[in-house]
Amino acid sequence: MRLRSLLQLSADSLILALIGAAASAAQGTPALRAPLPDDPPPTSLFDDQTTALGIDFVHQHHGTGEKYMIENMGSGVVIFDFDGDSRLDLYFVQGSAIEPNTPQAPSTAALPWHSTNRLYRQLPDGTFEDFTAKAGVGDSGYGMGAGYGDYDRDGDLDLYVTNFGPNVLYRNRGDGSFENVTEIAGVSCDSWSASAGFFDPDGDGDLDLYVTNYLDFDFDNHKWCGNAQTGIRAYCHPAVYEATPDCFFRNEGDGRFTEVSR
Repeated sequence: MRLRSLLQLSADSLILALIGAAASAAQGTPALRAPLPDDPPPTSLFDDQTTALGIDFVHQHHGTGEKYMIENMGSGVVIFDFDGDSRLDLYFVQGSAIEPNTPQAPSTAALPWHSTNRLYRQLPDGTFEDFTAKAGVGDSGYGMGAGYGDYDRDGDLDLYVTNFGPNVLYRNRGDGSFENVTEIAGVSCDSWSASAGFFDPDGDGDLDLYVTNYLDFDFDNHKWCGNAQTGIRAYCHPAVYEATPDCFFRNEGDGRFTEVSR
């Protein structure tokens, strides 16, 4: 009986819709139709202003042909006001040259400039300037994402970068520059990290840090995936690898964190 009632309701709704459409047509309302070849193109809601605004970042995955899992992953961007001028700035996370048997990328000096993360500071006229070198945030790890928060409560937004390999915490000095305090803070979380977030779950006024990790992949356990008959290699499905536990760091309020994941 309930099914019959629902079917009857659907049929009644369809009839009402058809009656409404017929009434609209009778009143001169134009009916919907498929676009014709000579129809003018629709007006775009957005204009690509990337180059005009001075943003020349190009993401590099540095594929080797070996189908390493990290090559199959993109990276993130942070939109935040790092210098407190009420204008949003952009921090792009970059890939890096891949060296098998080590999760760390080579030093910044050994890489072309485009192979580091980039910070673009927004100017009063809405354009951007590359502020990476001045700010000191050109991390050269194989980046995945980033997050921000004022972990030391000094009024300036700090930056945490997630990598394949050691992550990086940049403390905002408040003068337009950052310092790498990862080792002092104890928040490296040396794994394959994806994203991170600052929040205060214990309500003590200090932002703690949660880091999400991805797969238990490294160059030593790299697996062959693809078509064995043709010999064509492909990137493996993520299920081929084990998952990696996340990291949770409690802020001690003195610039240091304690890992309390378990």
